[in-house]
Amino acid sequence: MYKNIIGLIFLALTLSWPAIASSEAEEPAEQTSEPSEEVVEESSGPLDTGHGWQLMRILELGTNTGKFVYIVLVDRDKTSDTTVYSSAIKRICEKEEEFCRIRFWNLEKYLPEKVTLNAEQTRNLLVEYTFNRTAGINETRWACSVNAARQDCFIQ
Repeated sequence: MYKNIIGLIFLALTLSWPAIASSEAEEPAEQTSEPSEEVVEESSGPLDTGHGWQLMRILELGTNTGKFVYIVLVDRDKTSDTTVYSSAIKRICEKEEEFCRIRFWNLEKYLPEKVTLNAEQTRNLLVEYTFNRTAGINETRWACSVNAARQDCFIQ
């Protein structure tokens, strides 16, 4: 019974994360004037690419943490192809031993410039993969529009 309660609490926290993230993004500008999130690499073209996806941006969590969020653009005609996401996760995170986070969108206009997402970016997020060895997390969260067969998908 306690496992079920803990599981439900974890699920509730996981599902409420986009709302928390979007409310943080709406803080007044004077509080966020110091750059705590920076773009580590960006180019006019993709940094890495695979069948149906392109790595567009790498953002660092905080300053000098060595933890990165990889921003990936998925071809619109491959949005429902779960193998595209698996391929990107494998290639991007294969050398990461402690931490890796990848966020996927299929429209370039929603790709974030910083780690904290605004409400529109959160609504259009397709998939988020998180690996954190220290916290014991290795999970992929799917939008219901991508993988409706999963009971734990999040609604956009």
